[in-house]
Amino acid sequence: MFDNLNENSTGEFTETSHESWLSRIISSIKGLILGVLFVGGAVYGLFWNEGREVAQTKALNVGAKEVVSIDASTIDPRFEGRLVHLSGMASTEEVLQDKKYKVSVANALKLKRKVEYYQYKEDTRTTSKKNIGGSSTTQRTYSYSKQWVSRPINSSGFKNEQYRAANMARVQVDELVRPAKTVTIGGFTLSDGLLAKINTHKPVQLNEVVAAAAPKKRGGKKHATNKFSPSYKLMGNMYYYGNSLSEPEIGDVRVSFTYAEAGDYSIMAQQSGVSFTPYQTKTNKLSLLKKGVLSADLMIEEAKANNKMVSWIFRGVGTLVVFFGFGLLMKPLSVMADVIPLLGNIVGAGTLLVSFLLALCVSVSTVAVAWIVYRPLLGIALLVISGSILFFRIKGSAK
Repeated sequence: MFDNLNENSTGEFTETSHESWLSRIISSIKGLILGVLFVGGAVYGLFWNEGREVAQTKALNVGAKEVVSIDASTIDPRFEGRLVHLSGMASTEEVLQDKKYKVSVANALKLKRKVEYYQYKEDTRTTSKKNIGGSSTTQRTYSYSKQWVSRPINSSGFKNEQYRAANMARVQVDELVRPAKTVTIGGFTLSDGLLAKINTHKPVQLNEVVAAAAPKKRGGKKHATNKFSPSYKLMGNMYYYGNSLSEPEIGDVRVSFTYAEAGDYSIMAQQSGVSFTPYQTKTNKLSLLKKGVLSADLMIEEAKANNKMVSWIFRGVGTLVVFFGFGLLMKPLSVMADVIPLLGNIVGAGTLLVSFLLALCVSVSTVAVAWIVYRPLLGIALLVISGSILFFRIKGSAK
């Protein structure tokens, strides 16, 4: 229940609410369902991740044995349907254009338009205090800052009424990604899937674009200067809707451009006619593209390292979700003990520790079971080692 709303001179907006002990208990009990979903979903995700890593590792091992390095300049039908590796200059004869802004880049593999809006953003800072009897007082402070963001922010729901109509945009412009239709490496044409993997971009120098677009004088006659729309102008290395790039105003919009330049790339995929398709192994598909001239062995090693990194990210995130889920499952205990705030704090610290230990236990156990399913020898060996350590630990404690 909201008791009061206050605004200070800096534009911050404070909202104070009180919640009874019974209401807090009911809310924590409702959280049990969410806790079960978090723990169950995380366990499933952890198990799936181990299978994903093993499948990709096996596919890469197969690829290392079956890949054939070929010359990119000619297409040899003997390697049709085989996993091939090649390096060469990726290029195109197309000139990529953004007609709206008259931007064109020659021999670019991709052209991207990035749009940013200057807007008010609402941030929330929350502090809570437990009261004797189990109730709580929560104070939320809403602050407002001006930031460049990727899309306009709807300010109609801001807590401070003064800011609800503040956000606007001089214009709304869609972002754009325009790949070249035909990119070749030697005698081969890149597939759409491989082209999508190219993500290294350089800024388009718009001052050069403007200079190139300006009409030339001929026969001593003056020609009208090429003018862009009066609603935007070149500022810095971007097109700007507004008055000052150094002192932006709410509603200003800036548009910049980047491109993926032609250059050396290395590919590992299945040769399919004049192009490529993913190579299907028993466990997974292989389709790799890297910038630069890389050997097949190096591409395989980098792919394996990336596979391991993704696995550890999944393990870390999964463990955190399990921890959060157990925290929700144990929340009613600390809320019930909050009749005496000090007691509630002690119980809360205990449930936090138990949730952490349970999260570690569940996560490690899930990974161990997954390893037994996907990597039996390693999984069993780890269980034996873990069991031995636990046995001798208990035995040592009993003496």
